[in-house]
Amino acid sequence: MYTNFKIAKVGVLMSAFGDELRKIRKSKNLSLKEVAQRGDLSHSYISQIENGKRNAPKPEIIHKLAKGLDIDPITLMQEAGYIEKNINQLKQELNQTQSEYSELTSNLINENIEELREQVLVRPIEEKISILDLVNFKNTIDRTEDLISEKVQSGNDNVESLIEKSDVLSQTTKKLNEKSIGSIENYNIDILELFELDTDLYYDEILLSFEDKKNIKKFIENFIIG
Repeated sequence: MYTNFKIAKVGVLMSAFGDELRKIRKSKNLSLKEVAQRGDLSHSYISQIENGKRNAPKPEIIHKLAKGLDIDPITLMQEAGYIEKNINQLKQELNQTQSEYSELTSNLINENIEELREQVLVRPIEEKISILDLVNFKNTIDRTEDLISEKVQSGNDNVESLIEKSDVLSQTTKKLNEKSIGSIENYNIDILELFELDTDLYYDEILLSFEDKKNIKKFIENFIIG
C-alpha cells in the first residue's frame, strides 16, 4: 500500500514523533490499550514509541496507529518524515476547493431551477415557444440533472431538497413535451436560430462543424436575407 513512500528522513527525532502520538491520544481521551485494540497492536509497543524507544514505525504500522486514534494517516506519516509537511497545506487547499465547487454547483442548480419555474412552469401551455428556447431549456434540464446526480453521489447535501429540485425538472420536461406535441406551427421559427443552438446539427447525415454552421449562416445572411 505504501511502497511509493520514501524512507523516513534520517535524523527524525522519534521522541518528537512519540510526543505527538501521545498528545493526539490524550486529546481523544484514549488509553494505550484502547488504541492498541482498535489498531490491532500491542499496547506496550505503542508505549515504547511514545517514549522514544522505538525507531520510526513502518507505514503499515502508522496506518494501524492512525486507525487506533481515528485520524488521517497522513498526519502521522508527516511526523515520521515519510511525507513533506506541505502535503497538509495541499490537502487543506483541496478541501477548500471542493467546498467552493460544492457551493458553486448549489448556486447554479438553484438559478437553473428558478429560471425553469419562471420561463416554463408558470407560463400557459398554449403560449408559443421558439425552437431556440426549447432546446436551451432542455439543455438546462440535462445539465441540472447531472449536477443533482453528482450531489446525491457525494452525500453531502440535503436529499429531500435535491428530490424536490428533481421533481421540478420532471414537471418542466413534461410541460415542454406537451408543448412539442402538434405541428411545427406551434413554434416561432427563425432559421438563423438553428445555428445558435448548443446542440449538434446534421446535413445529409453529416455532422456540421462549428465552421460549417458559421459559413451557412453567413451565406443565408448575405444571399437570402440580405
